[in-house]
Amino acid sequence: KEDYNPGFYIHHFIKDLKLVCEEAENAKLDLSVVKDVLSKYEYLALNGYSSLGTQALIKAYTKD
Repeated sequence: KEDYNPGFYIHHFIKDLKLVCEEAENAKLDLSVVKDVLSKYEYLALNGYSSLGTQALIKAYTKD
């Protein structure tokens, strides 16, 4: 169907993941998987997908 209307914007997801990383660091927790996910979303933002929804993951990773 290729419906890329935003449900939850990538730039909001990045903001929330940064808060998670900050709180994890304060609690001395190793949440490396969250850092990995954050880097993937930051990649999307740098490539013009920040105002799209999380469905943009499909669009970004299936580009020809």
